[in-house]
Amino acid sequence: MAEVNFNYMAKSPLSGKTVASQEKLVSQQKGNRDLQNLREAAKREISQAVYSYFTASREVLNELFTDGMTYQEYFAHEASDEMGHYLQLLRMVSKLDSTQKEQFIEHTLGAYLVENQEPSFKLWRGPYCYPPQERELRWLNTFREVVKAISLELETINKYEQYINEAGNPEVKQLFTEILNHEKGDLADFNQMLFSLFNIK
Repeated sequence: MAEVNFNYMAKSPLSGKTVASQEKLVSQQKGNRDLQNLREAAKREISQAVYSYFTASREVLNELFTDGMTYQEYFAHEASDEMGHYLQLLRMVSKLDSTQKEQFIEHTLGAYLVENQEPSFKLWRGPYCYPPQERELRWLNTFREVVKAISLELETINKYEQYINEAGNPEVKQLFTEILNHEKGDLADFNQMLFSLFNIK
């Protein structure tokens, strides 16, 4: 009976091509995953963080919170920061997706895609004044919005940690890490706001 050469596949020229094809496929899959996560993160930033914090700035207390900012101003400041994150994510999407970049440029958004040129997002439109009898309602609004913000930041931190673990592109991983660290600071800020509410009521 003839002896079977189990090393044949390892020595075959085709096996090298097969390995190379598999590695290329894995690389493509990681690239697709990076783009999917970037788009998902951008959606979260604009539809949840920016929208929630900007609208909250109109509904919360117009009283001093910290660093010379009122509760209203601080929510607007956070909305501006999250808008910056949204832009960073769009830049990375356009870097990895040439078709998307072409579309952004075609719609005169090219200036926003230039790195190291951060546009200033000032979303503060206040102050939003209210009569004294509405203060209790404003306090409750502030409490509700702070709790929502803390929940959102906790979910966001978990998401960015997941994105970092799945990232195949080092630049994408670095961007997710940068935003993650900022979100952890936001979580601390909103908890500071939460505890301050019970000192001023």
